[in-house]
Amino acid sequence: MSVLSRKKVIDAVGACTAIAGVLLLAAMVIPADPLGRLVGTMIGVSFVAGIVGALVRAGVTHRGHVRRTPRASLLPREAPPPAAVAMLHVADATASEFDGHAFPTFASVVSLTEAQVERGRSARQLQKRREALDRA
Repeated sequence: MSVLSRKKVIDAVGACTAIAGVLLLAAMVIPADPLGRLVGTMIGVSFVAGIVGALVRAGVTHRGHVRRTPRASLLPREAPPPAAVAMLHVADATASEFDGHAFPTFASVVSLTEAQVERGRSARQLQKRREALDRA
């Protein structure tokens, strides 16, 4: 199937869909049912809003090409000279440095499986203790 014939098929399906949409809209509006007119009005208003939005977008993009003078932000400027700031050397003294014991550099992570296994072990140990107390 060539590209030209695929395009014709897509165009034909699009045209049939558009015709079916117009016929459906007419079938809702023609009987003069209040609900049908309301739905037809909403479809018509949304169609007009879409066309207006497309025209506004096209106008905004077209207006961007007709710039006569460069913007001030696009003009080349000299970079400001680098600022030299004297930084004072201050000792970082926090309370944790004076505690006397080392803190771990990472927190241990317990997986869900490990937690469930540990919970099962503790439950079995508790059950054994209860059985031993009941026997005594």
